[in-house]
Amino acid sequence: MTLNSAAEDELPDGPSFLRRLVFGGITLLGLYHGLKHLALAGILSQTGDTTLSSDTHVSLLVIAMLVAGVVAGTVNRRAELTGLLLALAASIFFLGPDLLHMDSIPEEWLLGVPTLLGIVGIIAGFAGRLMVPPAPNLPTFGRLDSQIVVRIKRPPARIAWLQLLLGVAIAVAGAACVDSIRHGLAYVFAGQASAFGARPLIAWQIGTLAALTGGVVTSYGNRGGLRQAVFAGLASGAGVALALATQADSTPSPVVDFWVYQLDLKNSGSLPYLVLGLTTFMATGLGAWFGGHILPNTDRK
Repeated sequence: MTLNSAAEDELPDGPSFLRRLVFGGITLLGLYHGLKHLALAGILSQTGDTTLSSDTHVSLLVIAMLVAGVVAGTVNRRAELTGLLLALAASIFFLGPDLLHMDSIPEEWLLGVPTLLGIVGIIAGFAGRLMVPPAPNLPTFGRLDSQIVVRIKRPPARIAWLQLLLGVAIAVAGAACVDSIRHGLAYVFAGQASAFGARPLIAWQIGTLAALTGGVVTSYGNRGGLRQAVFAGLASGAGVALALATQADSTPSPVVDFWVYQLDLKNSGSLPYLVLGLTTFMATGLGAWFGGHILPNTDRK
């Protein structure tokens, strides 16, 4: 008697990635508009005002993004990637109309809103995958009287040094060249404000995005895991602090100015560089963690 070789556990263990993404988008859109109307009704009944502030719109979008990311991340092996794509779509639909009509929007939103939504989407997708995880891949068992023992050996996880160096270079270059990047963004968004990127907050956002991107590059598609993330974070944090400290002799970096202002210091000193290195370490580590989850273990060769 010959059994069919197509095993049941080889079938998809839930809705496809595209269907999860569409389901999350519908949840995001419906929940955002529902919360907006609910908040508007509350404000109208209390004050008689018929408009919501810009900060309220962002807060409602973050809440909707959190719920939609959790919903789309259930039974999803690419939950973190799904949350990131939902955040990208939400950022485009939220900021896109104002950019097309050349309406005035806060300059820091152009980088801050996509970054915030991206982080929320990744964390929400991960939370959804933990709440309702996909079915584990079970081994195929032979006959009870079989004497064959199958031992699966996976190669030990090694640190991809070349990939790590490339990611660290992206993080350090993004922080060191923040002025050039700001000038390029000012040219792209010239219709919004001629002085776009003049604030230290914009510079800090650019540096944080560079660290996140570098972290993703260090761990994308490999099994380095926690060691890869820790080494990438330490190297990026030390490299950024050293590069900006070297630049301070000629022109102080606006990223350092941001932390001087946040820490309420009269001069730069060494504390802003220490905080900068620590935040870069955290951002790069978060990016490395996400990069290691873009391709689930079942899809790696």
